[in-house]
Amino acid sequence: PREAAAPLALRDLADWMRHPARYFLRTRLGVVFDRGDDAPEDAEPFHLAGLESHTVARQLLDHLPTDWADLPDSAPRQHLGQALQRLRRAGLLPLGTPGEQLVAQWDAEWLPVLQTWQALQRAHAQPAARVQVCRTLQTPDAINLIAACAYQTGAKAQNDHESKSALSLQDWLDGLRCNAAGQAVWMALSPSRLLRDAKKRSLRTDLLIHPWLCNLAAAASGTALQGLLVARDVWLAWEPLAPEAARTQLDLWLHACSQGQSAPLPLPRRTALALLEDKSAARAAYEGTSQQDGEAQDPAWARFYPDYDALAADGRLTQAAQALWAPLEQWAHTAVRVHDHGAATATTAAGSTEASP
Repeated sequence: PREAAAPLALRDLADWMRHPARYFLRTRLGVVFDRGDDAPEDAEPFHLAGLESHTVARQLLDHLPTDWADLPDSAPRQHLGQALQRLRRAGLLPLGTPGEQLVAQWDAEWLPVLQTWQALQRAHAQPAARVQVCRTLQTPDAINLIAACAYQTGAKAQNDHESKSALSLQDWLDGLRCNAAGQAVWMALSPSRLLRDAKKRSLRTDLLIHPWLCNLAAAASGTALQGLLVARDVWLAWEPLAPEAARTQLDLWLHACSQGQSAPLPLPRRTALALLEDKSAARAAYEGTSQQDGEAQDPAWARFYPDYDALAADGRLTQAAQALWAPLEQWAHTAVRVHDHGAATATTAAGSTEASP
């Protein structure tokens, strides 16, 4: 028999979900493409945009305290100002007037975010025990999932899968807190903007992969875990998933990831999510438009699927988008509550996760 594969952590599965082709190249072939995202060390920034802004925002959060519940009301303003000055001294923000303007802009933008974060931590001040999440995809389960998951195309593929070791997920959820009813709550602070459309209040589903996985894994392991995610533009709250539905969905992802160890599956996330709307949107997401690059511009995807026709040729993309990404999209649209930062934050936060309805 084959030697058992090393268990996946939640981060491993999330990395695979975000980019199956890049994950395959890095973990199976040891190939990492230089995407040109990093400026030379001696480069002087004059503005921040896109990935660079996100990276610096992550470093900003890294300079802040982790526990705000017992800090005074003035703490968000004080610690934010100190963190911004650290970024300037480290050369991560523009010099001169552009830097001063960016500091003022970020101070105004991030202050209500941190005030929300402090209010939520105060409303969930007691720590909760860490939760172990475990799920093993046994061979009989995998066989039953073949028809639903769309990743097996014949008897040979089925036999190939049966010869492999079962893929398992093993990890711990740390840093949990309790609400007033004593229920465990997962909480996180994100440097991202999560709204796809501010007027429609629709969310960037592709940025909710890690929270979704934590929710799935906890429910599948028998733990009812509520969730709170504070982001740059809004904050989100959700209730635990039903255990049986969570197990089914987690098994589908584990099964897909297992198949993705031998070849990169045709499942770029933005294209798959766009395909849930219509085919033309999916083609644009993959091949790009005059206004935006597509996922095919990424050399990891271009190496295996140079255009949308190649990506969609065998039908797996369409079936997998429905089996894997549609449940996440539905969860984001129907089960996640979206709240604004603002004056009513403390009151809303205190009642956001009292007891499940």
